[in-house]
Amino acid sequence: MRLKRPHYTVNPHDFDIEAWLLENGLRATGYVRKDDCNARLDAFAGRPTDWVERARERIRSRILAGLPDRQYAGVIVALTIGTLTAAAMWARTAVLVCVSILSFTAMPPP
Repeated sequence: MRLKRPHYTVNPHDFDIEAWLLENGLRATGYVRKDDCNARLDAFAGRPTDWVERARERIRSRILAGLPDRQYAGVIVALTIGTLTAAAMWARTAVLVCVSILSFTAMPPP
């Protein structure tokens, strides 16, 4: 396997692949030569944050599969895993629900 730092020529008014790679966390490019000794060590070799995102995506998929065509599914996903991407149409509702829950839990008992 050969890895190298991303270094490309930058032409004016052209796509800057080097900047894009660095923005997306890709610090090296490379290739693997075909060889009989090559073996895949693991199907997923990620950082700890990748493991968390993977678990969140699994939860999100299960909620959306369990609530097909429900307009409130995005809000439930947003409240469960803490993201508003699935609740694009319901972002205001999700924020209001979150604020309401926080206000309710912050109130002292009578």
